[in-house]
Amino acid sequence: MWRYNTSFELNPADIKPIIENTVKRIAGVFLLLFLAVWCVSSADIEATADHYKELSELDMPALLKKGTELANNGHTEEALVYFSIAAGNSRGGRDNDCLVAKANMNMWQLLFFVYFDYAKAMEALKNAELHALANDCPKARIYLGYGCMYQAMSEQCGDKELERKALDFYKEALDHARKEENAEVADMAYCNFLNMSFRHKEMDDLERINSIYVGMRGRSDDVVVGYNALLWNALKSVRRKDFATAIDAFDQQVATLRNDDNHLRYMLASMLLKSEVLNHSMGNRDAALQVLHDIEEIVEQKDLKDGKMETYAALLELYADMNLSDRKEVYRDKYLSVKDSILNYNQIARIGELSAMGKIKHIEYELRSMERRKEQQSLVILIAVVVIAVTLVFLCVLAGRNRKLRNLNETLFHKNNELIKSEEYRIARILDDHDKCDIAEEKSDGVEKYQRSVLSDHEKESIMTKIIEVICQSREIFDPDFKLARLAELTGVGYRHLSQVINEKGGKNFNAFINEYRVKEACRIISSGNGKIDITIEALARSVGFKSNTSFISAFKTYTGLTPSKYIRIASK
Repeated sequence: MWRYNTSFELNPADIKPIIENTVKRIAGVFLLLFLAVWCVSSADIEATADHYKELSELDMPALLKKGTELANNGHTEEALVYFSIAAGNSRGGRDNDCLVAKANMNMWQLLFFVYFDYAKAMEALKNAELHALANDCPKARIYLGYGCMYQAMSEQCGDKELERKALDFYKEALDHARKEENAEVADMAYCNFLNMSFRHKEMDDLERINSIYVGMRGRSDDVVVGYNALLWNALKSVRRKDFATAIDAFDQQVATLRNDDNHLRYMLASMLLKSEVLNHSMGNRDAALQVLHDIEEIVEQKDLKDGKMETYAALLELYADMNLSDRKEVYRDKYLSVKDSILNYNQIARIGELSAMGKIKHIEYELRSMERRKEQQSLVILIAVVVIAVTLVFLCVLAGRNRKLRNLNETLFHKNNELIKSEEYRIARILDDHDKCDIAEEKSDGVEKYQRSVLSDHEKESIMTKIIEVICQSREIFDPDFKLARLAELTGVGYRHLSQVINEKGGKNFNAFINEYRVKEACRIISSGNGKIDITIEALARSVGFKSNTSFISAFKTYTGLTPSKYIRIASK
């Protein structure tokens, strides 16, 4: 039995339109590429706004310097833009990453103290810490920032765990400030640590913290150093229950800072601590009340919203302890009013922050656009060169494949024809050599002869001869409804024995066996007309017994290695 399979299925006639379409598409691609080159070349890259060009040319130190100048002059939105661009720099290297950490800290300062956006402020701190840890950059200011954030959050919600975190970060900031010789951070961390320790009665580790601070050299602010020394003395006096000495230390702090607006908040902190000692430690509520009213006058005059809220909360608590309901309600209203105003301010500040973020995104977009426009010309030219090279290689490979396919398909066609002829010759010899007498005898007792289940080789050969004789002499096999049962009737052999012989001798099932001869007939019809047939492939399929065009094409391809249309094209040459 003959059968050819091949992975090469393209016909030269099929390749021609493929090549033509490919060439057309490549030409279209080249046209688009060169149009893009022309557009990019004609674009005026320098037309970008001077402001964006200036930003793109600034290095990290310049961005930080410009942002700091804007922040000091009250232009917080513009400052946030510069710091954000610097924070987004990703060039790498220790020096660059340390500057990125610094830019994130500057962003944190604006987001925390100006816009009160704790979520974005915390994100900026995390980014600063990430870059600092990766490159051993200064970390004291970062830990001070964490301390400030956790302190603010603990004061708002009264969470003891947040208080503990704030104290731990202040200690961490002081340790790093000593190593980095950063006196400014040390002053602030020490002062905040003592204030929190005093208010929340957290007295652990005070001696070690004080020894670290006192042992540092090169103080940045003599006023703050003096203030911290008095605060330490007041704290020690309270621990010894020497409240009079503590009150005297607080008074010295207030006297030193009364006319110093740069350190106003330090003075207010001392006055609040004094009122707490007078009220809770000494039981002198009237004196404590007077101190709080003094603070109230200052914060209202300076319009310090956070100071107002803290002072009104302290007055509310004190009047509640004194059972003065009317006064308590007055300060409850004041406290809620200033709290609402802070919320409104936060919302307004949030709008300003969103405006700044919008500017940042717009600038980042413009800067990226500038970079893209600068790179487009070289990129498009590079792509064009690569496409040309790939196209040439593709065309060379396609041409070689075309030649191979043409030769292979023609060889396959001729082999199929030779096999059909040799098969016809073989069948003719089998039929001629078969003894007519034996055939007649088999016809007379064939049914009885093949009833047993075991067939000898001679019987199998005899049955196969009968099958071939029917196939060659009857056109019933080209009927789409031709079945195994009908073949059994024509041969006089049981259908089970027929199936057995076809499987063993033919090497396939009944349908495949019949389809093979149907395909041979189709090939004969095509070859007899030199590839010129007056019927369609679908009609040809039905004429040789196939019910569908799909099954015909599949069987034809299985037994010849070619589709019917390709076989016809080759035969017509």
